[in-house]
Order: sequence, then structure tokens, then C-alpha cells
Amino acid sequence: MLTEVQTAAQAAEVRHALDLARRVAYHDNLGRACEALRGAVQELCDADRAHVVLCDVTHGVAWRQEQPDLELPLQHGLVAHVVRHGRAWATTHAAADQGYYRPLDDPAGTGREAMLLHPVWGRTGEIHAVLVAVRREGRLGFSSLDLFKTGVLANAVGSSFDQLAWRAEAEALIAQDPDQGRLQQARRSQAERSRRGDVVRVTPRWIGATFWALLVVVIACIVGLGLARTGRYAHGVAVVRAQGRTEVTAAESGPLIAVHVEPGQHVEAGQVLAQLDDHDAQAQLQRLERAYAAQLRQRMLDPNDVSGHQALAGLRREREAALESIERREIRAPVAGRVADVRLRPGQPIAAGQPVLVLVDDSRPLEVVALLPGHERPELATGMTLRLELAGYPYAYQYLAVAAVDDQVIGPAEAQRLLGPQIADSLPVQGALTVVRAPLPSLEFSTEQGPRSFHDGMQGMAELRLRDEPVVFRLLPALRQL
Repeated sequence: MLTEVQTAAQAAEVRHALDLARRVAYHDNLGRACEALRGAVQELCDADRAHVVLCDVTHGVAWRQEQPDLELPLQHGLVAHVVRHGRAWATTHAAADQGYYRPLDDPAGTGREAMLLHPVWGRTGEIHAVLVAVRREGRLGFSSLDLFKTGVLANAVGSSFDQLAWRAEAEALIAQDPDQGRLQQARRSQAERSRRGDVVRVTPRWIGATFWALLVVVIACIVGLGLARTGRYAHGVAVVRAQGRTEVTAAESGPLIAVHVEPGQHVEAGQVLAQLDDHDAQAQLQRLERAYAAQLRQRMLDPNDVSGHQALAGLRREREAALESIERREIRAPVAGRVADVRLRPGQPIAAGQPVLVLVDDSRPLEVVALLPGHERPELATGMTLRLELAGYPYAYQYLAVAAVDDQVIGPAEAQRLLGPQIADSLPVQGALTVVRAPLPSLEFSTEQGPRSFHDGMQGMAELRLRDEPVVFRLLPALRQL
């Protein structure tokens, strides 16, 4: 089918193709017409060689006019592919496409050439021939403009091939019947098959039906947008955390000389967990003990010595401070629990206030802490359903009931402090945030590979459905004001 001419260059190529088609139409002999058409294809496409392959689709054979006795089956090759699908084909490497068959496609070729093939249709839709243009290896392949020009030529010569086919049929009937008894039958058959048609059909019949079908689809879409509803969701990052979680920090600074517990070990409240270096403090305490003992003897020898009494009181206070400093260098468990995380090793320097390990109360379940946008706080409430998708486990959704929603809207720094420094760097949060908490009903979740356990610190994405609204509001937000 011809496409719409859009540029002056295309119009010039159409004119050139029609001029070449007119030369083909001058011939009333199939052999001369094929020779003229072959030259037209070669000139129009700037090809190194061209072929006109005649086709008998009914019997499934093809041949060239210069070798009418050499009939080849229409089962293999690019020509057979074009006849079978009824559309043009272009390739830059013939042997790489559609089972290239050299005797039919290009007897003089090697399979490395660029080829263009276009069918020639008759008025009733049958394919009379296939136009083949060939460019040798190393040249550029055929462009879409070459396909367009060849299509113009093929459509223009289709009526001529109709007449030549009818003429060949009539001559074959005359040759079979010397009395020309069937000549009239052939002429009547030709008259019945011929019909008048439009030179150019500007508005095909299917335009009207397509218009009404599209109108119905558009109306259905408008009604659907007005009636359909969609959910509005709040999204944010989520972290699995232990509810009974206690971080044990160092009260003094100094090198860590011993860790007395291991991950997973149960400890009691007040149990020594780790020990900081206290050699200097012990030496200071021994010095103070000696000074205190000497001053006490002096006090006993002279009870009325006021200055000695004051010195003894000062040494007592220094000794108590040294004892307290030694005790503070022992890191003890503030509560009973299970050691979940030991972050430091002996020999590492520790600053005052730095977390050393984490204790977890196994009697309290894990919970999900979700950080949702702060502007959604008025829409959030306990009892809503939160959907959790853990990182690394897509589609293994967990549906949890919201147990608590913080009233205060916080910033990213406060949110990272709330969740702990061990995951603060890996938590992508920004802007105002609302903290939502939902307990996990189980310590395991299901995946395609089987059950897996939840662990403190696992991250994921949380989604909370807030309310429903018409789809059209999502597409046109300005309609909410109306």
C-alpha cells in the first residue's frame, strides 16, 4: 500500500517511479515487460543487479522469464518468505535471514550482499511476482526510502501484470484448442475479472468504522476514570528492631583490655561485661592509700592538729573518687538479657559514652519501626494495616497492625539517633518524619526458598494505605478543588 507523500524529495521519487512504471506498461509481452521492470528496479534503487521472480502461488512454484523451464519451489528463501507473508523485506546480509536460498533469491550471489524484495500484487490481491534488488558486499544496505520507491513501482505495475497474466492465460487456452472454442470463454473470464477502481482511495471504507470504535473506547475510558477509585498510600523506610533493646556504654575512656561475654550469652543485672584499662587508676589509689595511712597515724599522734584533720578529710575524698573511677572502668550489665551485639575487641580505645555491646530482652517480641512522611501524620492511626517488604526478599510481604504512632514529627537526625548509630549511615531518610510502630506476630517469615528468621536491624520498605479517591484525581489534581 502506498503511504502519504510528505516531502518534496518523496514526491520526486514517486514521479521517477511512475515514469519507470510507464515504460514497463508499454510492453505487451511478458518477457520484454520483465526485462524493462528489472532495469527499472536496478535504476530506481541504485542496485548492482536486479531480478524479477514470477510466482504461481496456486501451484507453489517460481521462475524467471529468462529461464521459464527452471521452476523452483516456493518453500525456501527470501522470495518464499515475501510471498508467504505478503510484505516487503530488506536485509544487509542475505544469508543471515529467513533461510536464504541462492538458486531462487540470487543465483549470482554469495549470500553476503544486501537485498531488497518487494511483492507485486494484482487487483484481486494475488502476488504475480517479487522484485529483487541486490547491492554487493561493502555497500550500504537499502533504506526505508528505497522500500518506499520500490513500493510505488510495484503498485504501479500491478495492473500491467494483471493484463499480462490474463493475456498469457488466453494464449495458453488458444494453444490447447486449435478451433479456438475456448477463446470466447477466456475473454468472458477476463471481462468478469476486470473492474473499475479508484485511482487513489483517499478515504478507505474502514475509516468510518474505526472512528466509531475509537469514539466508544474514548467514552468508556472517560466513564471508567470517573467511576474507578484507587488507593492513596504513604511510603517510607522501615527497620526491624528489638523492643527490649539496651545499649551498654562506657562511663570512662581508655583502652579495652577484656571482654567477658560472647554474642548469644545470657547475663544478669550487675554482671561485669567488659573491663577498661585501670592501671593508672590502681596506681593512684595505692598512692592515696599510703598517704591516707600516714596522715591517719599523724592524726592519732596529735588529735588537736586542725590542719592534719583537714588533710585527712581531703585524702579520704580523693580515695573515694579513685575507687569510684576504678568501678566505672568495669562495664556492667544494667539489666538482665541476652548479648546481641559485641562491637569492640580487646585493645581498642574507647571514648566515654561510646556503645560497647547490646543487650536484648527475649521475652519481648520484635517490632517494625517505619519512618513515614511527616505531612501524613493527620491521616495515620493505630489499627491501620502496614505492609512490609524486606530488602532482598521482594514480594514476601508482611501485613502488620499498627500499634503506635508518635505524636511528634521529627527530623532525619533524630530518626537516626532513635534507630541507633549502627544503621544510621545506611538509612536513606530526609525531611520531616513520623514514627510508626507495628509488632511482628512471628519470628519467621515465608519466602520461595522456605521460612526465614527476622533479625534485629533488617531494613525494608513500609507502605500504609490511607484512603481511596477517584482515579481522575490522580491524573488531574486540580479537580480536587472542585
